[in-house]
Amino acid sequence: MKATLEFNLPEEEQEHRNALDGTRFKYCLQELDGELRNWLKYGNPFEDADDALVAVRKHLNDLIHDNDLVLE
Repeated sequence: MKATLEFNLPEEEQEHRNALDGTRFKYCLQELDGELRNWLKYGNPFEDADDALVAVRKHLNDLIHDNDLVLE
């Protein structure tokens, strides 16, 4: 079985980029999930929920940046 994705470029450039970057986004989510698991299993330095949310958001943004991805 074969699957072919077609895009009308340049009109569908963003959709094309999303299809190409899917594996890297999946990697970022797996890494974030692992970090969340570690914080739950081994403890964390957060004082409250807001502190935790800020840390999760920063970690996600770092992963996205480190993998040369863009959220739009």
